[in-house]
Amino acid sequence: MEDREGTAGDRPQTSLTPPPDCNDADLIEYLLEAEKGRLATALQIERDRATVFPETTVIIRDIQKLHGSLQAIREREQAKAKTTEPIAPDATATDEDALSVLLRETREELREREE
Repeated sequence: MEDREGTAGDRPQTSLTPPPDCNDADLIEYLLEAEKGRLATALQIERDRATVFPETTVIIRDIQKLHGSLQAIREREQAKAKTTEPIAPDATATDEDALSVLLRETREELREREE
């Protein structure tokens, strides 16, 4: 019988349920900045190679989720400062709104890097 040490069989199984929401604004901000850096790099690689990679979409969705989580934390903190009643999530914001802001910020970062 083969020695299976260090093989994929030794890796833990992934969870079927996502991890609980993180309520640490500092951590989410740090992760958001890391993802923005990855997006800028991915977009530069796409431009250089004149191709589109599906992984870039995954990065964008991760940024949208992190941005939404951070915004929800900030809104809860503001509401807590004003009153003890929790506030409902903003149902009027859309993914397109967040994506537009994200793309504008990314373009600005790319221009700054090129200068």
